[in-house]
Amino acid sequence: MVRLPVTLTTPRLRLRALTVKDAARLVHLHAEAHVQAWLGTFDLTAASARLERFEQQWAEFGYGMFAVESVDRQFMGRCGFVHWPEMGDSGETEIGWALGSAWVGRGFATEAARACLSWFWARDRTVEKVTAMIAPGNQASVAVAESVGLRHERSDVFRGNPIEVYSVTRKSSFAR
Repeated sequence: MVRLPVTLTTPRLRLRALTVKDAARLVHLHAEAHVQAWLGTFDLTAASARLERFEQQWAEFGYGMFAVESVDRQFMGRCGFVHWPEMGDSGETEIGWALGSAWVGRGFATEAARACLSWFWARDRTVEKVTAMIAPGNQASVAVAESVGLRHERSDVFRGNPIEVYSVTRKSSFAR
């Protein structure tokens, strides 16, 4: 089991475990038009419930969703992992990201995703594949996924919505 807080750092970012205390930040992030268009929105109750689930996943799996912050601790968005038991034969571990509009287009999502994947492969020896579920047409997320080594695997439907599934295996990640 991972002891919180897990904190990752890059030259420009600080990633820490996202917690229920971040509910208002998550609501604000998902209220931004470019995030809402692909991921929907939350009210405070729904955001708190989602964050409780993220905290449970940290406890159960030893990985989860990170808050992405600038080095001076400004909240920028989120990046990290979610286990979806209903996907695939035995569930899938997804990496996902969303940044506020002030931070998009500057390589921060790629930097955060790369740091998350490096940390994940180093600490988890049981998961052999990580996926990203991306809404059709979300080219910005496709670019991030491909830049960190994920490749298109399949088209699917998740909770009634069409998605494009990108994936990377442990082996292919280290072969890069």
